[in-house]
Amino acid sequence: MGGSADTHGRRSWWERWWPRRPADDAQPGPGHEALDAADGVGDADLLAAEALEIRFLCHVLGIAEPAPQDAPVSPRRPRDREREEPVDADALPRLPTVIPQLLQAMRSSKASGEGLARLLARDPALVVEVLRAANSAHYGAARAITSVRGAVVMLGEEGLRRVIARVMTRPIHTAGSGPSAVAGARLWTHAERCAEACAALAPAGGAAFEAFLAGIVCNIGAMTLMRGDAGLPAQPDAQDLEDFGLRCRRAAHQVARQWGLPPGVVEALAVRAGLSRVRTPLAPALVAADRLAMAAVLAEAGRLETTSTPPVALPQGFAPAALARAWQLARRPQGDAEL
Repeated sequence: MGGSADTHGRRSWWERWWPRRPADDAQPGPGHEALDAADGVGDADLLAAEALEIRFLCHVLGIAEPAPQDAPVSPRRPRDREREEPVDADALPRLPTVIPQLLQAMRSSKASGEGLARLLARDPALVVEVLRAANSAHYGAARAITSVRGAVVMLGEEGLRRVIARVMTRPIHTAGSGPSAVAGARLWTHAERCAEACAALAPAGGAAFEAFLAGIVCNIGAMTLMRGDAGLPAQPDAQDLEDFGLRCRRAAHQVARQWGLPPGVVEALAVRAGLSRVRTPLAPALVAADRLAMAAVLAEAGRLETTSTPPVALPQGFAPAALARAWQLARRPQGDAEL
């Protein structure tokens, strides 16, 4: 696969502590050819992927619409050149050091709530997020949970994994000020919705957390590029925005590789970025969830008509009930997210 061979040549800390279940690879799911056909299938009234992303990036950047193209559209820049263009290593976000230790402890058969609480206490951001999640309406605690150990018990392993994934990525979206803070907040809203929808569309066999993780990191590339020179003119046209979206997706793939995220996540991000045509079960779920979340955010901002069914072209092969559930989660307010 283009650009992700290193995840197979060595076992990352994710693989050592959460080995991929055999069922994850055996599950057929929608293939990559379904992604290729997605925009050419279905109701002509559905918004195509490129138009959706351009509209979403206008929302993120705070511009009403792309600048008009006075001259004839110039030829598209060769995508091979963009593929070889690495993101500045200094701009890539680093993984908080306590997170690998915490995840290793969770894999141990000797792990205890008290031991996990001690590790969590090393990172104030984790403490705040764990307590917030445990006291959310989703868990319905009879009384307020004030201890980290109590929160660990309430959340359980899957809930704690999702909290950790959020803490990995939220600060990158919220660290800016001014226009970048607004953009970060909008991208974070999208990432949370994408993660929930992706988990709902995940192939059977225990891939729900990998799907959630793929969704929650999907905008890391955009935030990485926006930290430095985003390469956008002051008044970008549709071509500029389309190219920027591509670079954002490819930067997200680079960050996922650097962090050593699970191969399934890296592969799905590579397919989403146009870097791979490998048949992978998670890729269609990520692509569909990404589009559902963009549509939901745009509808809430008044930039897209609100509909009971997804108004965008999606990969084929998902059960109607799964798509309906994913669309429901994508439109759910952040405070009501399933933790």
